[in-house]
Amino acid sequence: MEIYVKNWEAFTNKSLNKEILYEELEAKEKEKRSIENSLGNINKDLGSLEKEISHLKEVLVAYEEIKKEKKSIEEEYPLLEALYNLITGKNKKGISFHSFVLSLFAQLILKRANFYFKEFSFGRYKFIEDEVLQKRFILEVFDHYTGSKRETKTLSGGESFLATLSLALGTSDVILYLHRTRPFESLFIDEGLGSLDENTLEKVVNTLLNLAHHSGRIIGIISHLKELKDKFPVVIEVHKNQFSGSYIKINKNF
Repeated sequence: MEIYVKNWEAFTNKSLNKEILYEELEAKEKEKRSIENSLGNINKDLGSLEKEISHLKEVLVAYEEIKKEKKSIEEEYPLLEALYNLITGKNKKGISFHSFVLSLFAQLILKRANFYFKEFSFGRYKFIEDEVLQKRFILEVFDHYTGSKRETKTLSGGESFLATLSLALGTSDVILYLHRTRPFESLFIDEGLGSLDENTLEKVVNTLLNLAHHSGRIIGIISHLKELKDKFPVVIEVHKNQFSGSYIKINKNF
């Protein structure tokens, strides 16, 4: 009987141990599944992080390129700023690029006009060229008789005509030079000569005749002065007729 009891107890203990082992095994299986699930989630997160890292690397490359461009722009900025200030007039002289270019053309015209103005005035007057680059430019002339400069509005009627004629001829010459063509084949002067004294009139007429001869341009003068009839090779006279109106007469002095 005693042996039977001992065998039963041993069997019972073995059964209990098996149950315990099954429970422990089942718990380990659950733990394993939980760990596998966690590992799967970790792998997913790892994949997302790798994509994010790859994206950040691309952003970093783009950022470095932007830094290079920024540095290049910063190096060029002083030049661009200076160019902008030049164009807009934010400079010491306060002259915009557009005004500066126009002033250069005006300076060329004045320089050429001085050739005629000195001739017409017997060396007395010349236009002041340098001040044309000033922001507030007023056309002035230098009077060699008085040794001082004066505004053109202080000139007499005859002198004003000479100044205007000189500017017109200077403009024509500059355009002719710049275009290398003949945009002005003819030049007509309407009155004004009557305000000149005899010597000045002679000087103007001779200068115009020489200009026409050397440039090949036709220069016409519209005037009522009889003294001019014999000065030019061709004279077109307009006569009134009380019956048939006006008529023209062409005289050739060559």
